[in-house]
Amino acid sequence: MRGKAGMGSDRRKQPRSKFKDRTEIKQEDTKTGESLEETGVAKDVSEGGLRVQGKEVFDPYREVEISFALGGKEIEAKGKVVHLTITSRGAVDMGIQFRGLSEESKEIIKSYCQGADAADEPEESSSES
Repeated sequence: MRGKAGMGSDRRKQPRSKFKDRTEIKQEDTKTGESLEETGVAKDVSEGGLRVQGKEVFDPYREVEISFALGGKEIEAKGKVVHLTITSRGAVDMGIQFRGLSEESKEIIKSYCQGADAADEPEESSSES
């Protein structure tokens, strides 16, 4: 169910790799100074962003802070909510585009995605002639 509330056309530049882990999300309200925080579950990751499922509705197109572990290393980044869908079960499915990743974090994500893609490819059988 893509595109709810006018968001969500698939403009992804990098392929996604399956990934499931706890993800901390925080968004500050610039008017009140209050923060909305949640621990969601990442569903997939790419060099460009992360798909997270949770219960809270974060403001679309506004900055969020995210942190998650990938390949045993903690990644902290800023991002922007670019996709938001409420599932039939009431969960909030968000696409978060990375902003301000460190070079180290970029390399960790790139390496993970390349490894995950290789694991998804069928093995070629070799035959001796």
